[in-house]
Amino acid sequence: MRGDFLVGLLEKLSAKAKAFVKSLKWQDYAFIALLAIYLVLQINLLSSFKQLPSPIYGGDYYFSLGSVQHMMSGGNPFVSSNVLGSEPAYLPLYTILVSVVGWIFGLSAFAAMKCFAMIELVLALTLFYLFSNRLFKNKSVALISVMLYLPLMSFPVLKYLQFTITFTLPAYLFAMLYFYEKRNLLSAIIAGIIFGLLGISHSVGFVTGVFFFIIFSIYLLFFEHLKKKEKKWFFDQEAFKHGFLKTLVFFFVIGLIGSAIAMLYWFKPIFVYHGVIQQPYLFTQDLSLFSAQLKFVWDSLKGAFFNFSTLFDVFKSIFLIIGVLSIFLLKKYDASKKFLIIFLITAFVGSFHFLLSEPLLKTNLSPVYMVVFCFGLLTALFAALGVEVITSFAKKYKPYVLIGLMLLLLILNMQQFVSYAKNDKWIAAGRQPLSPNLVEMQKWVLVNTKVNDVFLSTNELNFALNGLTGRKEVNGRTSHNSMFLDVGKRYAVAAVMLYGNDSEERKKLLREYSVDYLYWDYYWIQSEYVFDDTGKLTSWYDPLIVEDTPVYNELMKKYNVSFFKQHTWPDPAVKGDYIKQLDLIFILPSQFNITHPWNPGLDKYLEEAWSYSQGGVLVSRIYKVVSVD
Repeated sequence: MRGDFLVGLLEKLSAKAKAFVKSLKWQDYAFIALLAIYLVLQINLLSSFKQLPSPIYGGDYYFSLGSVQHMMSGGNPFVSSNVLGSEPAYLPLYTILVSVVGWIFGLSAFAAMKCFAMIELVLALTLFYLFSNRLFKNKSVALISVMLYLPLMSFPVLKYLQFTITFTLPAYLFAMLYFYEKRNLLSAIIAGIIFGLLGISHSVGFVTGVFFFIIFSIYLLFFEHLKKKEKKWFFDQEAFKHGFLKTLVFFFVIGLIGSAIAMLYWFKPIFVYHGVIQQPYLFTQDLSLFSAQLKFVWDSLKGAFFNFSTLFDVFKSIFLIIGVLSIFLLKKYDASKKFLIIFLITAFVGSFHFLLSEPLLKTNLSPVYMVVFCFGLLTALFAALGVEVITSFAKKYKPYVLIGLMLLLLILNMQQFVSYAKNDKWIAAGRQPLSPNLVEMQKWVLVNTKVNDVFLSTNELNFALNGLTGRKEVNGRTSHNSMFLDVGKRYAVAAVMLYGNDSEERKKLLREYSVDYLYWDYYWIQSEYVFDDTGKLTSWYDPLIVEDTPVYNELMKKYNVSFFKQHTWPDPAVKGDYIKQLDLIFILPSQFNITHPWNPGLDKYLEEAWSYSQGGVLVSRIYKVVSVD
């Protein structure tokens, strides 16, 4: 009996598989071929990496590595991977998925990131193909939209921003499109779950999703009932009465489920911090000036509609213009066209909301990233619509025109990628081994310390250590911390511990901030300041910097910490007419001694635990902090 059941089950599965294969169109086989090309090229690239293709000091990929290492070492993904008691700087969905892959296959954090990059590529391409096909009801257009939105340059995905762009945000739109078509409880639950996952994927990605949710709900609740008959518009009250409450309940379900999942991260920012950002160091464009606002709008529109930097971008811009124009010239709008218009409104409202929020509220919701999320999708979807419009004139030659266009885009796509893989300096860096002292430091720390052990060092040395090990830091790079962490306070505390002259205060702070180790590297001075051949200070990299306030002035003087002041950009790599400048205090080492830059009073709390030499020269050392309890 059991054997007959298994035979019958296998026959049914075999019949379904044959039926599925028979249902495939030539575009589906073309997609499979495209997927294979992507995989071969990406596997070849990833297999060449001996380290991440990113700066070890300040590179986003290394911060991602530290987040993964934090979780794989037993850390909670919903707390900071680099600072005790804080929230994650990078929202944790990407970290969780990579860590799970690492656990399943028994991989290191670095290998898990490379392995997940391949899995994510397959999922992202397949998802966007299915989404576009459902949106356009045209597999040829769907295939072209994949190449427009997810060119080879989009991969490999090695951090949460790329993951949200390539997968989570398209998944959210797909779920909302599915709900738009079905409008039942199941589709609302699915949309709510994906909405929630977007909420723990990227903060601005989630804000983009919220903008879309609000505009989409307003349309379905009210504007969908606006009808046109004999060139006159009227509001269909019967349809409104019949569908309003039911639709409202569905949106409540989506919002409730989405919020419940998103609160895994957003609870403290909303209900504890009340949305008040503690970092005055988030240095983006100053959009309080109307001239800056106009420049931002023009640069954003130019980057999408008039991007002629490469031949691939030329075609995309032309198709985009045609697609956007055509949407307003249609005589009838089906569900897919209405969905596109809703996203078009979302993209413009979300990206340029500062035109209202700045004069009214003196704030904005990071429009730089809103443009990244909105206009990337907008460009691909409306360019695909433009392709659909253009090829409709080809009539019986339409399949050949589409195939020719696909091949052209693929060739241009591959040409860009090959050039990038050959010439990009960080790709080249990724093919070189990591510095031996960093490799040995990583090995020692992973074996001999715990995930929540805290290190004291310079910002950049701490960044590198956290990136390689997931261990915690007193201070680190400003942009790689929670928006709600008072980074300035931590910089001041680190200055007193390292360079102050009061041993009792130093001891108190070492204990208060649970400092377990001090990490020294030959790069200590260089990671903060740049000197010319004569020893003159010419610039800075990433020193301890605090705002020039009476409190910090008094603190530095009280503990005899050396400093100088300047009104300037905090990051010398981010300058411009519309970038904020501040009055700043630049903290200097106690002594410009490469091997011993801290105050000698710190030595009585240090005990050497590990060191590494190259060619007989000491280049790295870790001290255990002792005698502070």
